[in-house]
Amino acid sequence: MTDITTTATVTGFEGLTLPRPAIIGELARVEASTRAALARAEQLEAEIATARAEEITDGSDPRLVEFWDAAGEIATDHDMCGEYDRMVEAVDGITRERDFEVGMDVTITLRVYRTVTANTPDAAIEAAEEDVDRYDVAEAIRENGWDDIEWNGSSAESI
Repeated sequence: MTDITTTATVTGFEGLTLPRPAIIGELARVEASTRAALARAEQLEAEIATARAEEITDGSDPRLVEFWDAAGEIATDHDMCGEYDRMVEAVDGITRERDFEVGMDVTITLRVYRTVTANTPDAAIEAAEEDVDRYDVAEAIRENGWDDIEWNGSSAESI
């Protein structure tokens, strides 16, 4: 028996000579791979359809999280943050965090030393209190660093 060699013209493979069994085997492999890919595509389409129709029972469901994220972005873009926040609160939705700038009045306590000339300790205290200025405060910070500073936030407001 003689092996028959077939020359097939296939776009991109002009002049390629393969034995007939090789061509048939390759076609079978490609067909099997295509059937497997089509079956996987059908399976994924079925999973997507189920996911779209399935009831959301958990607040951390990715579909729900995606919805609230998109709604929050839209509210921010259209200056409707207050409406968004009221809606989220009413339906127990997922709250969002944003950056806020806050202005604060802070009271700083710093020990400043000053040499004064006076007749009594009380007069020295009075003279030091009258003469101290911001340069004395700056000098105290330069000499002692920030370690000796105590501070208290006295009031704050959102800007």
